[in-house]
Amino acid sequence: MEPVDFWRIGNVALGTITLTVLLLDLKKYAAELSRRRLYLTFALIMLVFLGIVFTIELVWNINLLGLKTALYTAACIWCLFGIWISRNDPS
Repeated sequence: MEPVDFWRIGNVALGTITLTVLLLDLKKYAAELSRRRLYLTFALIMLVFLGIVFTIELVWNINLLGLKTALYTAACIWCLFGIWISRNDPS
C-alpha cells in the first residue's frame, strides 16, 4: 500500500465519524429543525455517505491521487467544524 491509500483510509474513518455526528445531531435536534435545515442535514448526510463509498472505491481500484481526495478531507473537517460551531453558539 502506498501513503495515498492510508490517506484515503483515513478519509473513510473521518467520513464515518462525520456521518455518525450528523446522525446523532439529527436525532437530537430533529423536532427543532425547520424544513430547510432538515433538508440541509439530509443533504450533508448523503454527501458524506457518498464520499465514504467513493473513497472506498478509490482504494479498491488503486487510482492516482486527485483533487477529490483533498476536497473530501476538507469537506468533512468543515462539516464537523460547522456542527461544533452551531451547537456551541450562545445566541
